[in-house]
Amino acid sequence: MLSSFAHDAEHVVEMDDVPPRGAYALPPPPAVPRGALERMEAQLREAIFTRSTSIASEQRVLRAAFRAIDLDGSGNIDFGEFQAALERFGLHVAASGLKGVGGISQDIAKAFFDRFDTDGSGFISLQEFSTRLLDAPDRPQFRRL
Repeated sequence: MLSSFAHDAEHVVEMDDVPPRGAYALPPPPAVPRGALERMEAQLREAIFTRSTSIASEQRVLRAAFRAIDLDGSGNIDFGEFQAALERFGLHVAASGLKGVGGISQDIAKAFFDRFDTDGSGFISLQEFSTRLLDAPDRPQFRRL
């Protein structure tokens, strides 16, 4: 086995200089305060349903909300679109959206996004969005009057 690789006469990389496999692993996700994501999810759910003026089914309300959040019409929500939606629904994201201080951190916004992105694709599909908001075991039941 080769112990070095010569790129040219001046540059040689020794195998000892190459970090071991897995040395570039991603840092662990940030610690999220207990109950923070559940409270954010409840707030988002309430904002979506209270802004609906129709007597439509929950699924139809969520489809309409999803289309409004999916700004580029791709059929998926990316993290930027998700952050913009949080702003529109009253959940200010620090260093994004509205000017001012405070709000939820980017790390917590990403953890909240990941809660919806169950397949880890980096995008939220309509199915993931609906499932998270309708089938969550901690979801309160809303009644229309």
